[in-house]
Amino acid sequence: MTSLTQVMYQTRMAIKGTLITVFGLILLWNIYKILYYQWRRINPPPPPPPTVYFGVLPALKWPQNGKLEKIANHNLVFRISTIRQRQLKNQIGYVFLYLKNRANIWGPAELSQTARQMGFPIKEGRLKEEPTWIRFYNQDKTSSLDINEVNGYFRVRTKNYGRLHLQQSAFIATSEVTEFLENWLEESEYWTKDLEVGSFGFYRFLNGKLIRVETVSDAQIVEVRYKRRPVAKRPVIFTDDKPVVSFWVGKSNDQLRVVKGDFQYRPIYLQKPATYPLVSPSISWEYLKNGKGLVIKTPSNQEVVIDKAELAFYDAPSPYKYMVPIYIFSSSKDNFKAISSALPEKWLPLD
Repeated sequence: MTSLTQVMYQTRMAIKGTLITVFGLILLWNIYKILYYQWRRINPPPPPPPTVYFGVLPALKWPQNGKLEKIANHNLVFRISTIRQRQLKNQIGYVFLYLKNRANIWGPAELSQTARQMGFPIKEGRLKEEPTWIRFYNQDKTSSLDINEVNGYFRVRTKNYGRLHLQQSAFIATSEVTEFLENWLEESEYWTKDLEVGSFGFYRFLNGKLIRVETVSDAQIVEVRYKRRPVAKRPVIFTDDKPVVSFWVGKSNDQLRVVKGDFQYRPIYLQKPATYPLVSPSISWEYLKNGKGLVIKTPSNQEVVIDKAELAFYDAPSPYKYMVPIYIFSSSKDNFKAISSALPEKWLPLD
């Protein structure tokens, strides 16, 4: 007959065994998860097949830049680490569709109202040399506003800065300028949170000439250069590496005013991008060498080693309908920068 002491001993041993088993299983499960996570990091699952939803994209025509001929005599060597090449190989890239600006659906009355809200109430009419552009003037006709009725772009120009009577040594805080521009654009329904300040430039008049100065405290005019915020965590490059939106702002009669500006922004449909296969940086580099790319900064030396290839997006000029992935090629030692398509020519023909 089993005594009470034996029963208690057997019960304690059973509980102890059960606890050891449970803790052992928990430990093994956590070790398995750690090992599986590390293995997945080294061997990630293949991406889903590309959707190529937009089919074969229209041929991409790079802007005429003339810089390809200038670097013909340079010995350009493309060298990128094997690890980096592997990281950029067999990736899937996004292609985004451009949407129309609100200005695209405006009629003549809406365009005139928008111009008045921006401080340009006098309508001059359609430009003969550029039929899609409508010109307006401010009240004293010192500055003009041109709006493109096709893509919604606009530009501000001033022929004679002397007529503006800009205040001498007028300190203009950059925060004041950016707040003024945001409000000015928002009133005309042009402002978008897709834009962010890229850089500033400072200018003043000296002996009747507009010169660049180093600090805002010496400036009569502040230039604000905007850029697109990163798309899918990738930078966006505009044509010729110029800002997509830029404005020059001065102060006259204690009032800020835009004396020069360019707005060439188009929204994109972020919610449903198409996916396309990407080529390796080496293949994209061959595109560039064959003249199917855009050189933004020419090298200063005869021998240049391009040691960086970064995946980005190209903010194509209107009327191109898609924002496509590109590679940015640059050198860490030399003043060289170029871009080329990251898509196979099967899906994106290059001119």
